[in-house]
Amino acid sequence: VSELGLKQVIHSPLVRMNRLDQAAQLAYSEGINQLQISAPLRQRRTRISPSALDAAASCLRQHWLSTRAGISFQQIPLDFSNQNAEDSVAEKLGLPPANVIGSIFHRLVEVGLQNPGPSSDLTAPLSEEWINQSSNLLQDEATMDMVLNELLPHEYDSSAIKSLMEKMTEKILSGPLGILSRGESWQGETVEGLRTEWPFVVRHTIDVNVDEVTWTPHGNLSLANIESVIISSSGIADLVICSRLESGQGAIRAIDLKTTGAAHLYAGWSHPLFTAESDERHPEEGKLLQKYRMQLALYSRTLQLQEKAREKQGHPSREVLPPAILSSVTGRMITMTEHEMDHALSDLDDLLDQIARLSLRDGNDAPPPCTCDCCELNLENLFILN
Repeated sequence: VSELGLKQVIHSPLVRMNRLDQAAQLAYSEGINQLQISAPLRQRRTRISPSALDAAASCLRQHWLSTRAGISFQQIPLDFSNQNAEDSVAEKLGLPPANVIGSIFHRLVEVGLQNPGPSSDLTAPLSEEWINQSSNLLQDEATMDMVLNELLPHEYDSSAIKSLMEKMTEKILSGPLGILSRGESWQGETVEGLRTEWPFVVRHTIDVNVDEVTWTPHGNLSLANIESVIISSSGIADLVICSRLESGQGAIRAIDLKTTGAAHLYAGWSHPLFTAESDERHPEEGKLLQKYRMQLALYSRTLQLQEKAREKQGHPSREVLPPAILSSVTGRMITMTEHEMDHALSDLDDLLDQIARLSLRDGNDAPPPCTCDCCELNLENLFILN
């Protein structure tokens, strides 16, 4: 009771919220004039790394949870786990983990791959860094020692990893890349210039036309009309080769280096990649292409945009050849077909459109369904350890 003698009724927070809600609904139902605001046109920006594209393609829910909730789906190596077969094999042999082996080999190729330079007039202009001639240093002991001093952790035996690098470079030099880097012709291509560790930045503009709204007691209020989303990607392609075709046309191709099976090569053990012998693609090589398909498509799309920009400026351009994976344990060049590249580029466009629309979803929206069986808590994914 107050000092004025008036009785005060105390309501719980729930009752007060219910009354506010009822009042808001009543005001809306009685047709109170709503504030009409012209929504401005806006763009939104988001980023995705090239390595995250294939994970997003396999499961958009995983991409959603990693970007919105910060959940990492990288496997955690445990002593009792055999999740990463490559690392377990390397550990048995006293070699560093697979990612360290990959970094060492990539660095060795970066500083040691021969660049033959152009043998005649260029089909399309190239800057000096593309055509500067260099000798083959892949098997040079001083170069290898420099790379190992840079990247090999001190607890590992340098002689073991050096032996592995020698085996891998021998495979590379006896394969298509070795032929091309010596200035010889391979399948009608002759190198005019090349770049290792080619950096790039690419932006994709995705038209969406989505209203950005907020709740009011009188209904949703449009804050802006999002007409497009700009998706930025930046990265480094392992190798890009500019070549002259037999027709005289200039060409350009992105190549990704992979060290899958490196520990098996060192030990002399069998690996599915080692059974690839004919000119036809081995099923295991097809799996490698599929695993990195979106990343390879992004490289090709970046090169296409570069060459189209040259055309618009009136400069000679190059034909973008299908991307390839170079297996360092066999020396084989695993190349997409034209049809596979076109299909991958179409799927990349669809994926970027989905990523753009996901980036505009409200935080209260339900995530997309899981398609990988690894980012949902399923009983099938639970293991009881004895």
